[in-house]
Amino acid sequence: MFGLNKKSEQLNKFYELTTQLAYATDISQLAYLAIDYALNNLGFDRLGVLLYDKKKDRLKGTWGTDRNGVICNEENLSLEISKDHRTQMNADQYKGIIDFREKRKLYDGADVVGEGWHASIVIFHKNECQGWIFADNLINQKPITDELLETLRLFGSIVSQLLIRLQIQNELSNINLDLENQNSFLEKTMEKLSYAQDQIIESEKLSALGRLVQGISEELSDPLKESLDATNDFKSITDGFFSKHLEGKLEDSDLRDFHQHVGTLFNKINKNQTKASRLLGQFQTIATNQTDDSIREVDIDKVIPDIIDNIKHVNKALQHEFLVVSETKIKAKLQISILTQVFNQLITNTLQHGFSNLESGIIKVFITTERDNSRLVIKYSDNGKGSSTNLEKLYDPFSQQQNKKGLGLGTFIIYNLIVQSMNGFIEATTPDEGGLMYKITLPIEQC
Repeated sequence: MFGLNKKSEQLNKFYELTTQLAYATDISQLAYLAIDYALNNLGFDRLGVLLYDKKKDRLKGTWGTDRNGVICNEENLSLEISKDHRTQMNADQYKGIIDFREKRKLYDGADVVGEGWHASIVIFHKNECQGWIFADNLINQKPITDELLETLRLFGSIVSQLLIRLQIQNELSNINLDLENQNSFLEKTMEKLSYAQDQIIESEKLSALGRLVQGISEELSDPLKESLDATNDFKSITDGFFSKHLEGKLEDSDLRDFHQHVGTLFNKINKNQTKASRLLGQFQTIATNQTDDSIREVDIDKVIPDIIDNIKHVNKALQHEFLVVSETKIKAKLQISILTQVFNQLITNTLQHGFSNLESGIIKVFITTERDNSRLVIKYSDNGKGSSTNLEKLYDPFSQQQNKKGLGLGTFIIYNLIVQSMNGFIEATTPDEGGLMYKITLPIEQC
């Protein structure tokens, strides 16, 4: 009867231990509560819990017992892995086994403080070492008993399982945090896109904003939708995984499937976010390239050749020939910064589309005036391959993106700069000799 009573008392203590440890919210708190309970109720002199830091390949402290038997914080403790520890990390040999040694050096941190017996249990999860639970008899020097070894085995089993549970919960929390960060990124991306659209409205006063928004939406919808679908899948997978864990139905195959799904979804999210970031960055470049509405008095026959000369050097287009002819000698008021953007887009389009397979092309610019110098006429032409797009749709956004170079917004921007910002108009034609020609007409005020 005495033996049964003692066994019942021991079971009650372990039930009480499990109940107390169930309230631990992190591994540090779990280690402290476990050691505190064991020292006061299970007959141990000293205990400690050390974790295995796989990245650093070292032992990392949590809570332990000092040379006087007082619980102390050892979270700053970092120790090298000994040969004995290396041996014990073999799950086939040491899983569920107490490694017991007589007459061992006993430590307080890294300092040797005495001699006595030493027992340790390796914490394993899926046959991988997670840490150790240590016990010794430094304080009272009492010999080990079978009853104390059995108590240590049960204590180690309970603490190990609860510690692994907290590790899994932490991993799930980190995954959910990553999901929140991914969703936050997507939300910020949409906010930046909205801001970019506002900038376009303010700087270029685009009358065809609806078409641009639709085009941008079509370009970004796929990567954003795939990223959002992946994050939703993440949530579903993690919820299902955690539910199985709480129900005690988690198997090794579930962990393998979870790891595989997580890797696939993370790769999918990163790929689509990279694509969305690149597109958004390009759209922002367009939106933030604000036009300068200031009007300057310039010599037309000098300023336009200078603009073209600067642009061709920036575009490294020296292998192509530029012919600029001006038949006007007047001074007039012009929005030079906007006109510079127009020529920059014209030349960029020619290089990317018209001259994509041409080593030596010719760009011609003919400048004149009409209606008593009240209108400036600029004819821009190249001998490239022309446009495969219907000229009526030439100025639609993304109409020139067949070769995947640029964003397909060049002609769209040119049209709106000329029509909306400079109150002019533009006409595109395909000359008999080939290539493409733009006729730009701008109202000017002669000085």
